[in-house]
Amino acid sequence: MSRIGIFDSGLGGYHILTKIKEVYPTQDIVFLADQKNVPYGNKSREELLNIYAEVMNFFRKKRIKTVIIACNTLSSLHLKEEDIRTINMIDITSAAVKDPKVLVLSTVFTANHHAYKEALPGKEVIEIGFEHLASLIEAQASKEEICKELDSKLSSYYHSGIPAVLACTHYPLVEDEIKDYLQAKTYDSVDPVLSLDIYTKGKGKVEVFASKDPEKFDEKVADIFHEQIHTGKAE
Repeated sequence: MSRIGIFDSGLGGYHILTKIKEVYPTQDIVFLADQKNVPYGNKSREELLNIYAEVMNFFRKKRIKTVIIACNTLSSLHLKEEDIRTINMIDITSAAVKDPKVLVLSTVFTANHHAYKEALPGKEVIEIGFEHLASLIEAQASKEEICKELDSKLSSYYHSGIPAVLACTHYPLVEDEIKDYLQAKTYDSVDPVLSLDIYTKGKGKVEVFASKDPEKFDEKVADIFHEQIHTGKAE
């Protein structure tokens, strides 16, 4: 069966999904937006382990054998499954980083676990964890609110030119604001995901599920990605 699974707390993972659809239009995909637990980045390790177990059971019920963990926070736990191949965002994203010094913009959980510092030995890695940025993006906050949040953590690096790793799949949705603030290039997970060897030819069927408020998720996708979808309720 050619289907792959993708999951995230919400819009960041859906952004990854849209890019996969553009490059691999015949790939069959099951996507889970875990809106019940958004955001992941401020949760405890125990909470995240429980979330991960629930998500993997969801994909088992769908008979999915390959799952993209489109979330750096959960990827920082480096969890494995015996019966499901899991793709870790941190492993594939860090492999693409070429600069000797980078800012790593992430959730608090990812920063506190030094996930990218460990994944980028020999490089100068400055880890900065945002408590609210993913939530603001999920809530479709204004550009002014986004820039205020950036300023709260990045004022020391304003127009620094230091390249930034967007170590949360939500952050590419405000990539322009981050580039303007830092006056620097950015790395994200999109190209590494598209370079994976997991894609197959199917019928191009995409099924989207949400763990909470599927209608609301439809509205978010319509507003941000200009797509009309019909999200199912994850059971």
